[in-house]
Amino acid sequence: MSSNHDATRISGFLAGVGTETRQHFMKLIREQSGVLAEKIETASPVRKSGYSHKMVRGKGRTRLPRGTYQRGWTFRAIMSGDDAVAYRICNKSDQKHLVHLLEFGHEMVTHSGETIGTVAGIPHVINNRNATEEELTKSLEGMVNDAADTAYNKS
Repeated sequence: MSSNHDATRISGFLAGVGTETRQHFMKLIREQSGVLAEKIETASPVRKSGYSHKMVRGKGRTRLPRGTYQRGWTFRAIMSGDDAVAYRICNKSDQKHLVHLLEFGHEMVTHSGETIGTVAGIPHVINNRNATEEELTKSLEGMVNDAADTAYNKS
């Protein structure tokens, strides 16, 4: 869950449930964030051969090994508390700027500014995000139903 709207919705839900359910929910969100990062890593494109380069101030061009972008996926908490949790899945590698270009494609432009073609996108983030979101929604619905059944049976 990455948007503020999702985090607000989750916060509202967590405020109305018991501590045990809240902890289970937060654990589930963390686990699914890790799973999503792994899925994106697996689906990420890898340069077929050679090295890519990065300009480093004072050092010139530095060679980056093959697979740097793919191995860079991780997740981190951006909001965490008693009744709220949110994680951001991101690429921490030196090639994190490639996410949008690889996901959606881009134009190929020469140094003189002439467009010589386009490169098709390789959707590896949005497809995995949508699939994980569906899985998480089903899990949460099951958890809410179980909590409701338990509360109903107690009364």
